[in-house]
Amino acid sequence: MEGQSSCNPRCPRRGSADYSVLNAVHCRHELNDEPWCEVMEAFAERFPTLKTIAREGTMDFKLVDQGWGELIDRAMKRDSTRIRIICPFIKAGAAKRLMSQKRAAQFEVITRFDLNGFYAGVSDTAALQELLKAGATIRGVKNLHAKAYLIGKQYAIVTSANLTEQALSRNHEFGFATKDSSIVEECHSYFEKLWRDAGPDLTPATIDKWNAKVKGAQASAANGQKAPRLPDEGTDLGFSSEAAAEPNLVNTAEQGFVKFFGLGNDRISNSTKVIDEVNSSTSHWALSYPATKRPRSVKDGALMFMSRLADSNDILIYGRGKGMAYRPGLDDATKGDIKKREWKARWSRYIRVGDVEFVNGALADCVSLNDLMAKLGPSSFVSAKERYQRGERNIRLRAIYARKAHVQLTPEAIAWLNDQLDRRFEQHGKISREASGVTQKRPCRVTSKPAMLEAQNRSSDRGADSLGWHGQCLERSEAAASDCAGAAGLVAAAD
Repeated sequence: MEGQSSCNPRCPRRGSADYSVLNAVHCRHELNDEPWCEVMEAFAERFPTLKTIAREGTMDFKLVDQGWGELIDRAMKRDSTRIRIICPFIKAGAAKRLMSQKRAAQFEVITRFDLNGFYAGVSDTAALQELLKAGATIRGVKNLHAKAYLIGKQYAIVTSANLTEQALSRNHEFGFATKDSSIVEECHSYFEKLWRDAGPDLTPATIDKWNAKVKGAQASAANGQKAPRLPDEGTDLGFSSEAAAEPNLVNTAEQGFVKFFGLGNDRISNSTKVIDEVNSSTSHWALSYPATKRPRSVKDGALMFMSRLADSNDILIYGRGKGMAYRPGLDDATKGDIKKREWKARWSRYIRVGDVEFVNGALADCVSLNDLMAKLGPSSFVSAKERYQRGERNIRLRAIYARKAHVQLTPEAIAWLNDQLDRRFEQHGKISREASGVTQKRPCRVTSKPAMLEAQNRSSDRGADSLGWHGQCLERSEAAASDCAGAAGLVAAAD
């Protein structure tokens, strides 16, 4: 937004005592947008210092509602000698973007250390690791909700935007940017007060311990068990927990895929019940990939959309869930799995999923991939969009995903699919986790002691605690361990 030199001539407050304040701080006032001045007047009344500065005509201040990433980038290019960030949720992609600028001599970050946020994927321990590598000192505060980016000695950005690609580039976020010395000084004073009270500095060893706890909780959820409530390791400064609601993974996921079930010569009727497809595919706990190709492109926290090839020459998307990155030896079909479903001998690689949601209806009630492509064109899939941006125009979208187990979605496509699925959930409901008379059986992530030892040797950097919950399976026979049944969860009728 660019500052305007004059207010709407029809504004009822034009000529009032506070008009100079309104004119100084508002950015855009369209002909019929009279309520805007009411917002600005309330804003000025809330901050008396701001009101005084505005009346004196000394303010360098802009309200902003988009382009936060570019704004922060420009500020850091001007002066990155000191960076101070207050932000509850930080994702790795945005952290790397921040680190691509010149390294700061003084770099301090206040964020949340709530392990439930890391489990949900709305914040990343990988992001904190990137910041530590870049020389940042990081401290944690429970229930933190403020977001501020103090760049250099003369620039302050206060915004609703978290340090995530979604917030910086795509969400509609609101706030201000200023170089006014009085406001910048007040922002630094607020930061310093939080910093003094925020507790000890974060260390890589602490992050390793958190990762082990989070991985264990994710594995439990993928195995049908209720994930335990994880601790918040931040310092309690008395902030209300109600004010700091976490963003939804659905709206913050940095990766998204449509996973296909079925083959071109094995399409099923649109009248097939989703619950039957879930049971057949076992897509309530694991998405199967070809034995000949490991699904290494899927990262922890990816949003996975489950779909089925249907007899309408379409692919119908019937659910979504949070994916876990594939780990050799841990995420491969067992003999018990293959005995139950012979096709898993050919589709033996797993992407485990948790927090799944499915449309409670027939496939005909679900979301059409054809509709997605018709709506977004080349912006449907990552590879198609990249080709289009390179200048290609004759892009056959169906060829992008032909003979593939999944296709990676653009942020626009993720948002569109989430919106469409939410509408289906509102209309048809979701399949209940307590479906009457239905039990869930899931293979254990590690089914034998040799497999566990091998996994630990391969994955010692993730910590033994991430595997510890499998100990109960070690005393069982291989067949019994492969069933490792969970009593609650989504559908899957007994074979």
